[in-house]
Amino acid sequence: MKRFARGIALLTTFVLGTLLCVGSGRAEESPLGGWNILRSDYESHSPLDFVSYEWVYFMIHDFDGRFVGMVAYILGNPRGKLGELDVVIPNGGSVAVSGSIDAGPTISDFVSFGLDDTFASAQEKRFEGEQPATGYYGILTPMPGGGPQGEDAFHLEGRTEHFEWDLVAIEAWRERFAVPGDPQDEPPFTGVQGTDVGVVFPREEVFTVTSPWPRTSVTGSVVSLPTGRAVEVDAKGYLEDSFGRYLLAADGWDFVVFSSDEEEEGVAFVLQTYHRSRKLDFMDISFEDEGVIKNVRFLAQRQELGWRHPSFSFDSRARQCVPNDWIVVGQNDEYRVEFEASIGEHQAPLLSNTALATRVMFIQEQFPTITRGIVTRVASGEIVASFSGQAGGEFALRKSVLPWRSQSDCQCWGSWYFSMPLP
Repeated sequence: MKRFARGIALLTTFVLGTLLCVGSGRAEESPLGGWNILRSDYESHSPLDFVSYEWVYFMIHDFDGRFVGMVAYILGNPRGKLGELDVVIPNGGSVAVSGSIDAGPTISDFVSFGLDDTFASAQEKRFEGEQPATGYYGILTPMPGGGPQGEDAFHLEGRTEHFEWDLVAIEAWRERFAVPGDPQDEPPFTGVQGTDVGVVFPREEVFTVTSPWPRTSVTGSVVSLPTGRAVEVDAKGYLEDSFGRYLLAADGWDFVVFSSDEEEEGVAFVLQTYHRSRKLDFMDISFEDEGVIKNVRFLAQRQELGWRHPSFSFDSRARQCVPNDWIVVGQNDEYRVEFEASIGEHQAPLLSNTALATRVMFIQEQFPTITRGIVTRVASGEIVASFSGQAGGEFALRKSVLPWRSQSDCQCWGSWYFSMPLP
């Protein structure tokens, strides 16, 4: 497949984190451009360069429910600092895939390729990685003008233990997300940088969450390798590209992303929260108010955003308590957003023993359903938009030192640590 070559090392590794570190980002540069952590303007001279990583994360929710999942390509420590020692995430490239086919069980695979069997580029968002011994691989190919209407596109390919995929993703609802928000704020659906994620090295740890395509259209096929079942995919989705230096095993995140099946009178939002950060606690939402597109950002720092998980339970695979549902409220002077979401059993952890940090943490891929969502005017209480349907998200954290915890223990612990007062 590919060898590690060409000057600057390049690779990827999604591992824990996805997600969630999320915010969104309508960067002026095309998302087809090079990997951020390989570019000349990235601070590779930092003493924490060995914890540099980036993931390119695609959410994929088939309209008919045939495949509900995600695929991510990850690059970690591309310059090979500290030699062969895998510290935060596996060195080089990795691929992560999670999901359910035809309403079957949710399954997650994480495969690392190492530095020598990964190729990535500083000039374009290209990625190729392979495990020669297993035949597992991941390929991400940027296609400028390669979409069905001549738009930019990504070609996603790969094979892991449980899945094989061949998909094309393009941007959707482009004009909608270009509508400006409140001019006093950072524009909604733009990148957010967390300079407060650091626990051990606060000045050196910086992580940026962007969503260059908050809504995507994804077509192609996904195969369940254990059963041989192949499904044709026609899906809505989401693209995130997040990167930086971040000792993720000392922290974690909790997020959910959604967009309605139909654009007309539909709703889309990105909710990102990091356990220690406040700068990365935000919700961007797009909706229509009497035919006019409104894009709004709610910030926890301004007491505009709150959330809680009414139910937690112990997941023996993740070896930790994980949330089973959401209650979220965002409110500013003009609008109030409320939604409830159910996760239940529609979740499974991404696990890796390759790196020191990933041995002690997990990333729980979650596929919640928004059961009730409304947007109201604060002044009148009038409902201006409502929404429900399939969403996606993640919960990342360290594993527990205990082999098991009761539901009441999980609930008490989770309610204390993973919530923010509702406005």
